Amino acid sequence: MACSWREENGLRYLYADYRDQTHEQHMATLAESVTLIEAAGPGVRVLVHVDGRNRPTSEFLAATKSAVRGTFVAHQVRTAFVGIDGFGRVVLRGLQLVGGGIGAPAFPTEEKALAYLARS
Repeated sequence: MACSWREENGLRYLYADYRDQTHEQHMATLAESVTLIEAAGPGVRVLVHVDGRNRPTSEFLAATKSAVRGTFVAHQVRTAFVGIDGFGRVVLRGLQLVGGGIGAPAFPTEEKALAYLARS
């Protein structure tokens, strides 16, 4: 399952694993994340695990930006990324700067990402 609720040290968060997925699987994982966030209500924490070698399509990036502007903002979602390499950080930064994209940092480890998500 690409999306699952997890808990660590009292922090409940949605784990979305995009590693080793095709474009169609990326789109399905994003849709599943949106559905789970909408059902959970405000304040959801999301840890997104990606594979830096697997570049997302422009269609997926547009769908992600739409989800962020809609569901993520409306539900006050806090997101962190793990697994983004140098090029991926450039893409993420571009999404953050152009058109109000994803306002979420990338971390080198899950532990650091979870520490960020735990801070409110």
